[in-house]
Amino acid sequence: MKFFYNIINNKYYLFCTLLFYTLCAAFFIQDILLPFFFPDGINSYGLLKNTDSINYHKQSVLVSDRINLLGWQEWELLPPSTDSTGIPHSDRHFIVGLTSLFYALIAPEPWVMIPINAFFHVLTVFMLIKIALLFTDKYHLALLSVTPYMFFPSACFWYSQLLKDVYFNLGAVMFCYGWMHIVFINKTQDIKISNTLIGPFYILFGYILTGCIRPFNFTLLKIESLLIIIFILIQLFFLINKKINFKYFIKILLTSFIVFLLLMKTDNIILDNNLISKDIISFDYVKPIENDGKLSFSNSNINELNWSRTEWIPLSIDEKFSTLAGMRKLSLDNVKQKKLVKSSIDINVELSSAIDVLKYIPRAAHIGFLSPFPEHWFGVGSSKSSTVMRRIAMFEMLFIYIIFLFTPVAFYYWKNKPEFWVPIIYCSSMMTLFPIAIPNVGSIYRYRYIYLMILITILIISGYKFIYKKFF
Repeated sequence: MKFFYNIINNKYYLFCTLLFYTLCAAFFIQDILLPFFFPDGINSYGLLKNTDSINYHKQSVLVSDRINLLGWQEWELLPPSTDSTGIPHSDRHFIVGLTSLFYALIAPEPWVMIPINAFFHVLTVFMLIKIALLFTDKYHLALLSVTPYMFFPSACFWYSQLLKDVYFNLGAVMFCYGWMHIVFINKTQDIKISNTLIGPFYILFGYILTGCIRPFNFTLLKIESLLIIIFILIQLFFLINKKINFKYFIKILLTSFIVFLLLMKTDNIILDNNLISKDIISFDYVKPIENDGKLSFSNSNINELNWSRTEWIPLSIDEKFSTLAGMRKLSLDNVKQKKLVKSSIDINVELSSAIDVLKYIPRAAHIGFLSPFPEHWFGVGSSKSSTVMRRIAMFEMLFIYIIFLFTPVAFYYWKNKPEFWVPIIYCSSMMTLFPIAIPNVGSIYRYRYIYLMILITILIISGYKFIYKKFF
């Protein structure tokens, strides 16, 4: 027992132990579980078919071959993808740039990336621990609260494959923690330079990492930052002379303003250097186009849909709603083309105005927080492995439903803590946006996973505190 106690209390030993477990789990899945039990669902490298892993591997091999042939000047962090004829196009993938680096250095095989994936997975666990410690001074409770993210079976498939989730998750948690650190009310109201720089560093790093992986985040995270700043400053304003002084309020105000300017500047640098095209960052490719006096979405040959402006809603906001509707239409068109109806949800719902989007928000929140629903647990997926994932999701969702019971307790304990409202605003809005734009339960489960885990971390601490006070 003393051995395990020493591992838990020594962060270096704990990191290495969790890293070793993650490595073993990933190699077991890629080299034993999938080849022996799901041989028809994988390629010769143990990568799941019908996933992005196959394409990322092919693109990474092409880049690493160019590096070995022509030299390291061929390497890019965000290399342009190529089609079947070898012609490059505008899509750029961080995961391809990172993978091709190690393919060129070691070998062009997916197992090379397992240690890197494992490292980032455990690093995210430790970032979640930092969030947990903002709500408890008990280190063991903080460790307990992050066990779902660390050990949930669904995450194993992501870090054992060539997928970008483990890297995106780290960036998403860093962005959240950065804002929580900025608004956290230090009891000493200390204004050291080092303390002031920690929050902006995490925010900026998380912003760049998540944006490079999923470029639409460059737009979403600026909106999220604006929502967080407005809400938190209003809350802090009413806490002046109660929990903070005016000088502390001004510090947070200026820090938030500077961070927002840095995000805007980062955006401009990325666009000016053509690292990512503007139409991808700004969603131009899904916005409705005016034609014969009508606003129509593309791919009308698959499904025709027009957008109606809502006069009483500001044009800039109406355009953002139309972007969500365009993303949804693009997803639905893909479902109809590839006949991916088994994991789709609400495929008959089309959004043609801002009013339609507003009306759909409660349903989207319902899907974002509670799906996959019981009717999905026992259904048959598009492959044997996806069917197994449905069964795994059943046990994970049962656990999540139980933890959600402590939501009122969390609001009761932490409603006056500004750092509590950062993940509430950030995670809840992101988890609601995804079902509006992506009517696919499997994709929603992956995309919302890290935001859900941030909330689950806080809810576990809240539940423990409630049970301990009530019964002990």
